[in-house]
Amino acid sequence: MRRRQIAQLTLALAIMLALGWTAYVVHWHLAGRASVFDRIEAVTLDLRALMAPAKPPPPEVVIVAIDDETVRQMGAYPLPREKLAALVDAIARREPKALAIDLLFVDSSPPGQDLALARALGQLPTVIAAAGLFDGTEARQPVTGDVTGAVPRPQSMMWPVDPLAAAAEVGLVNVVTDVGGMPRHVPMIYRGQDAVVPSFVLLAAALATGATPRLDGENLELGAQSIALDLGQHLALRFYGPRGAIPTISATKFMSPSPPDVSGRTVVVGTTATGSGDTFPTPFSPVVPGVEVLATAIGNLLAGDGLLRTRETRWFDAAIAATLAVAAVVLIGMRRPVAGLGLCVLLAAAWVALSLAAYAHGYWLSTTLPLVAMLPVAMAYGALRLWQERRTVRYLAGVEERLAPFQPRPIAARLTEDPAFLAEPIAQDAAVIFVDLAGYTGLSEALGPARTREILKSFHMLVDEVVDSHGGFVATFMGDGAMILFGFPERRDDDAARALRALGHLGEKLDAWALPTASDAREKPHARLTAHFGPVIVSRLGGQSHQQVTATGDTVNVASRLQEVAKSLKVTTVVTDDIVRAANRTATLDSFPTVIEVPIRGRSQPIAVRTMAQAPAHP
Repeated sequence: MRRRQIAQLTLALAIMLALGWTAYVVHWHLAGRASVFDRIEAVTLDLRALMAPAKPPPPEVVIVAIDDETVRQMGAYPLPREKLAALVDAIARREPKALAIDLLFVDSSPPGQDLALARALGQLPTVIAAAGLFDGTEARQPVTGDVTGAVPRPQSMMWPVDPLAAAAEVGLVNVVTDVGGMPRHVPMIYRGQDAVVPSFVLLAAALATGATPRLDGENLELGAQSIALDLGQHLALRFYGPRGAIPTISATKFMSPSPPDVSGRTVVVGTTATGSGDTFPTPFSPVVPGVEVLATAIGNLLAGDGLLRTRETRWFDAAIAATLAVAAVVLIGMRRPVAGLGLCVLLAAAWVALSLAAYAHGYWLSTTLPLVAMLPVAMAYGALRLWQERRTVRYLAGVEERLAPFQPRPIAARLTEDPAFLAEPIAQDAAVIFVDLAGYTGLSEALGPARTREILKSFHMLVDEVVDSHGGFVATFMGDGAMILFGFPERRDDDAARALRALGHLGEKLDAWALPTASDAREKPHARLTAHFGPVIVSRLGGQSHQQVTATGDTVNVASRLQEVAKSLKVTTVVTDDIVRAANRTATLDSFPTVIEVPIRGRSQPIAVRTMAQAPAHP
């Protein structure tokens, strides 16, 4: 009882510690803050992106790239603004739905050039880029659920010059990267000094749809689309594929006589030229231009196919983390901790598979968080349980070793494998041998109790050794005698033959054993050996607190009563004709040539018996 109470207390304590560890791990996740586990999550997220089925980019988004050929033809980088004005004019003539220019215009150019570009920008719905500057020290507000709770706040902003800012919408182009520099989120809004500043991506999508975006908590209403956002109104990015997955057209094509048709599409203009520096890694490519990252975010908004990571999915992650951590403790707390550890591995694999399947359907569940909550708990508690199990095994092995001599080895082995063995009696044929030490009373009187015990113990050890060597077992020692069984618990065809061989071997060994005691006693001790073969009932006998395995039945009674026959015939060995014929060996018939019928006390019919040839006589 005490051992069980300790186990239950240990389990309860382990569950409490698992929940405490889980609470520590998930509080960073629920607050949307960086943690040491983000690197692992980034790797798993990239693997999911590569393994999930490819998602086609929305056809309404196209990139016009200021590439190496454009720079070569224009003869300068950054492009002169009159050249940009001409490019915008050419694009505007193809009647796109909206224009988004991922270029910073923070320095003034000659007045004529800025005015020319401003006039070009005013021809169609356009958004141009601004950039927020962050020094990393701005405080994160607590997550309260309001619009500005966890919204990023730049220290300062790089804003376009006045003529251009007045001619177009202006939005911030900043993206949120992970610890490896990979874009994961794009904020929809920023906190300015006096007002909320929209992002470049949000304005581009709003111009493309012609709808006014509306933020309702962490939900973005954009035309017919209702888009769930992550904490702080962040859109979780979902990339469509390697570099170039979004259709890209060189800006030089719009300077040709037959510019491409971009009517009804959202055109994103940006730099892809070598050495521009505006590049990021993605799960699919090590170098992707920043304009393609922004075009991906615009496509996610227009198609509504960005990754779904929200406050609710974060709480779901936390609930799974707590469930797996507690499940690990409960499973390992089972009787076999190794099996529990195996089930923990299966649970972890199932969660990885579930998070992969969820990604394929657009959900970003944290693969890492539940594993970080579960695995350390499983390893620590598993190590404790394995130590406890080994300690218990050593204890039980000691108990078994100490108790083994009190039960015949074959019976103990079967009871270890099957505790229900002999719960019901078993009837089968067996050979039964009785050994009785004649002259024991006079021996004990002459030698005294201590010396008598030593002789009796050596007698028992000899009997056990000989019987075991022939594949039988001593069912019970009865003072100066023993009952021996052959054919149980497993019956063999040669049970009778082995019993008779053991009988002869015992006679030889006991004669030699008796010699040293002859001078110590008035009468030389000798053993009487009797045997019979037939049906027996083997069962457990005794009360609830103490039981022993023994054999009963007429075969046992006959083998026992033959001890009286041996004494009356003044021989050492008497066996029944049944066991000799069951042995079915010529050598055995030669050893027991004479058959006589003798009465058995308590039986109505006599029984045919044989005595050993040239058996020595004893008084």
